[in-house]
Amino acid sequence: MRKTISMPDLMADWIAARIERGQFNNETEYFRDLVRRDQEEEGR
Repeated sequence: MRKTISMPDLMADWIAARIERGQFNNETEYFRDLVRRDQEEEGR
């Protein structure tokens, strides 16, 4: 399923910086990680 989101430039820059530092390969990995962490937190 494909989703489109909008965000302020500051947030987009934050994500881009995390990718540039090698913490994620792309934006999709970043958002999947956020959802996984949220799911884990919800499960506690």
